[in-house]
Amino acid sequence: AASGRLYAKGTVSHNYQHCWRCKNPIAYRATEQWFLHVTEEAFRKDLLRAVSETRWVPAQGAERIGAMLSGRPDWCLSRQRLWGTPIPIFDCAACGKTMADDDVLEAVEKRVATHGSDFWFADPGRPVVFGPGGVEAGANRWEFMPPKSCSCGKSVFKRESDILDVWLDSGASWLAVLGEGEVPCDLYLEGSDQHRGWFQSSLVLAVALTGRAPYKTVLTHGFVLDDKGRAMHKSLGNVVAPQKVIDELGADVLRLWVSMADYSDDVRLSDKLLAGPTDLYRKVRNTFKFLLGNTDGFCPAKDAVSRAQMPELERFILARLRRLDLEVRSAYDAFEFRRAATALADFCNLTLSAFYLDARKDALYTLSPADPVRRAAQTAMWECLRRLAGLAAPILSFTAEEVWAEARRQHPDSGLAESVFLAELEPAPAAWDEPGLHERWERALALRESVLKALEAARAAKLIGKSQEARVRLNPPAAEDRALVTSMGAEAWTELCLVSELELAEGGEPVLVEKAAGAKCPRCWRWRLDVGSDASNPELCARCALQLRA
Repeated sequence: AASGRLYAKGTVSHNYQHCWRCKNPIAYRATEQWFLHVTEEAFRKDLLRAVSETRWVPAQGAERIGAMLSGRPDWCLSRQRLWGTPIPIFDCAACGKTMADDDVLEAVEKRVATHGSDFWFADPGRPVVFGPGGVEAGANRWEFMPPKSCSCGKSVFKRESDILDVWLDSGASWLAVLGEGEVPCDLYLEGSDQHRGWFQSSLVLAVALTGRAPYKTVLTHGFVLDDKGRAMHKSLGNVVAPQKVIDELGADVLRLWVSMADYSDDVRLSDKLLAGPTDLYRKVRNTFKFLLGNTDGFCPAKDAVSRAQMPELERFILARLRRLDLEVRSAYDAFEFRRAATALADFCNLTLSAFYLDARKDALYTLSPADPVRRAAQTAMWECLRRLAGLAAPILSFTAEEVWAEARRQHPDSGLAESVFLAELEPAPAAWDEPGLHERWERALALRESVLKALEAARAAKLIGKSQEARVRLNPPAAEDRALVTSMGAEAWTELCLVSELELAEGGEPVLVEKAAGAKCPRCWRWRLDVGSDASNPELCARCALQLRA
């Protein structure tokens, strides 16, 4: 300014890092630190190779950690803290030369194993002398250490006062936990922030020590937010406490919600958002209750019906069960828990509750206990019960175990393992997936749906109340559908549609619903012309009276 060369003068405000604890500005200075040389080109290539050899779920995790490794600096391993994992390095008190000796490191390791690491921090700043001997003026004698001297001839050493970065501790967890032959482990699981943390520190250490990643698969998930997408804080009053959910709804409702969420992104949670999983869980649980109730008294060893002797409906259900088995196993292998949970719920609610179990209620409730059709239905339900419990166990763990325990109680000779989690659930037999069966039944289900819609319209028009009050005349336009109805038989269609009578008509509407003739049988609820025809059971239809005599 005095020479007239100052062009401008002013104050510039800028952002500057402050200590998060005391809020004062941070003063930077160059100090000696310990580093891991991550930027060495060959080592960086090894790290990136290990990333490419690892399965990342979701797949973009590989790109994220790869970019971090490609641009990261050397890893500063030392920290200036009062306590932590010590760095077992010594400097000569006379010449300052660093001593990193295997015998010394091993002795420190043994001491930590037996006494913990506190000994390292006793008398901080006081030098030490190794090995047994007399009192050393101004120094502590560590008799548990092997006698050592510096190359300068002196034997008094100063301990490294820095501690190791805590990320080195966590990054070495695989080394502490996994036994010989167990590296790499199957899965590392954590939040997406750990690409910079645990996943990376573990990878760097493992590649440095073993040349490969410590894990086969890494799965990352988002974080739980409230229903408005905000982080949960007590001060906001938006915390959904897991224990509260468990106490009110049960742990499996919470587990089902987690399984149905898209964990690859942040997920939202509130009491309202738990209503859907709660309702879905109740439906699945009711399906299990029905299966348990209707297989009670059934002995799989002596009452089971072979697949070859089963009605076509049971063979179709086993075929569907086989496909469910493949779908759920595939979903678990891919960590696609939403796909697994959806497949299980759809099978319970749509395939079983809304279709098969409804269609077989008549056989289960009205046929004699040992009737072949009833036994075939129980055989199919037994397979559904034990396989559904096993497939659902990773998600509905407590319910699956409860179902399994009740099945063992009802069927002590069934050979079920002590726990569903100890059972070896073999894949469903490939023979169940009968060629052409799915296509045939897709047509049948479409026809059934048209009948159900017509029944609903008749109910709305007050023509009938319950579906058993109906007589249906079915006139499908397609020749293939007419052949299908004929081949399956009128009785099968009567059961599938839960009506009292169904016949294949010539001409007229595709589906015509009429009021069934006759009287209602109080046992099967069907309206029949032959109610009262059996003198010994005058209130029943002939079919039910025959079953009572069986």
